[in-house]
Amino acid sequence: MLAMKAIQRTILFVLLLAALLSACGGTTPTAPSEQPGEASAATTEATAEPSGSDGAAPSDAVLKIGWSSEMDTANPLTTYSTEGGEVQSLIYDKLLGFDLNLQPEPELAESFDYSNEGKTITFHLRTNAKWHDGEAVTADDVVFTYSLIHDNELGSAAKWLTNMESITADDEHTVSITFAKPQAFNPALALFILPEHIWAGMTVDDIETFGNDQPVGSGPYKFVSWEQGSTITLERNPDFWGDTPPASQIVFVLYSNEDVMAQALKSGDIDFITEVPPTIFDGLTDTENVRAVSLPSFSFHHIGINVSEDANSLGNPLLLDKTVRQALNYAINRDQLVEVVLAGHGRPGGSVIPIGITEWYLEIPADKVMNNNAAKANEVLDAAGYTDTDGDTVREDADGNPLEFRLIVIESTSVDVRAAQLFQASAAEVGIKLDVQTMDENTLGDIVYNTD
Repeated sequence: MLAMKAIQRTILFVLLLAALLSACGGTTPTAPSEQPGEASAATTEATAEPSGSDGAAPSDAVLKIGWSSEMDTANPLTTYSTEGGEVQSLIYDKLLGFDLNLQPEPELAESFDYSNEGKTITFHLRTNAKWHDGEAVTADDVVFTYSLIHDNELGSAAKWLTNMESITADDEHTVSITFAKPQAFNPALALFILPEHIWAGMTVDDIETFGNDQPVGSGPYKFVSWEQGSTITLERNPDFWGDTPPASQIVFVLYSNEDVMAQALKSGDIDFITEVPPTIFDGLTDTENVRAVSLPSFSFHHIGINVSEDANSLGNPLLLDKTVRQALNYAINRDQLVEVVLAGHGRPGGSVIPIGITEWYLEIPADKVMNNNAAKANEVLDAAGYTDTDGDTVREDADGNPLEFRLIVIESTSVDVRAAQLFQASAAEVGIKLDVQTMDENTLGDIVYNTD
C-alpha cells in the first residue's frame, strides 16, 4: 500500500511554494530568508486579517480559518495530522519553541543550560504559567509528561526520548533531563507539556483511545468547542503567561470543496485559508481585497510506502523489495508534478528536509537523483526477474504475483488527488499498476496508523 502524506518510507517529496492571501489590509508576515533564486518550500496558505485588527494589538476580532481537512483528534499523544498539530499548538505549550530563524526561544522554559558533557539539560520554568483550569504549571507536570511518553513510547515524539536515562524535578520550577549521550535535537522543541492532574491515573490503553474532548493546556488559546465536520472554536486565554493573543477567538471552518472555500475568502466569510491549491491561489491574486504574498515554509507533500514486516500488516509484501521501491522512484516525474499539480509553485524535493530550511537542505547530486527515468526503472525490474508473463501490461514476480498496489489519497485535497493520478500513469509505463483510492483524511489515517 502507498499513501499520500503518510510518514512511513517515503519515495516522493514535492515541495510547495507558500502563498499568503490577505484581505482588508494589514501587515505582511515575516519569514526566514532564502537563497537568491531558490524557490521556497511550503504548503500554500491564504490569510486575511479580521476586520478592525492591525494584526498585532489585542482586539475583539474573531479570526476564521478555512481548511479542507480537520484534525484527527485533540489528543496530542495520538495525533498524526498537521491540522491536529496546528490546533494543539495553540492550546498546549512546549518547553521551547522556534523563532522565525528556527532558533530555540522560550515557551514554558525561560532558559536552559547544558552540563555533564552535554548529556544533561536543565530547564528553568516560568513561575507565572497556569493551566486553563487555573492550576499552576510546575516541574512535576514536565516530569510526568516526559516519563509517560518515554516509558510507554507514546506518540510520534517518543523517538526524541529514546536515549533519556532520567528526569527529575530539582524544585518546583526546575527540571533536569539526562541522556545516555549528547542529543543533536533538543526534545523540548517537540513535546507538548500535559497537566498531570488531568492525565495521571489513565492507563496506556486509556490514553490511546482518549479523545481529550475538553483539552486543558497552558497555551495562548483555550478550547471552546468542536463541532465535528464543521468548526473548531478557541478563545483567548486571559491568563496566558506571554503577550496577549491578538484575536479574541479563532474558529477553524471545514470545507469539503476547495473552490467553495476560496469563494468564502473572497466574500469575507473567512480570513485565512490553509492548503490552497496553486491554481486557486493564482485565481485569487488579482481579486479585490485579496493580497497575495509568497513566503518560504517548511512543508512538503509526499508518497509513503508501507514497508511494515509485521505479520498482520495489510501492506503488499512485494513492497519490501527495495528494487520495486527504486523502480517507482525512477518512474515518477517530479518535474511534471511541480508544473502540473503545483502550477509551477514549487520545486522537486529529494529528502525530508524541505528546501525552505536552507541551512540544512541536502541537494542530491544530479547523477544520484531518481526521477523520470522509465528506462532505468525497467532495467532494475528486468534484472530482478519481474516480467509480464500474461500480457496484461502488469509485471509479476517469479510466483505470478502482480506488481499491483493500492494508492490511497485524501479526497478533499485536489493537489494530492492529481499527483496520485500522474504517479499512477508513470508507474503503468514500467509495468506497475497503482489502484488509486480516495477517502476522507480520518479514514486514511486509520488505515495508515492503526497497528491493531
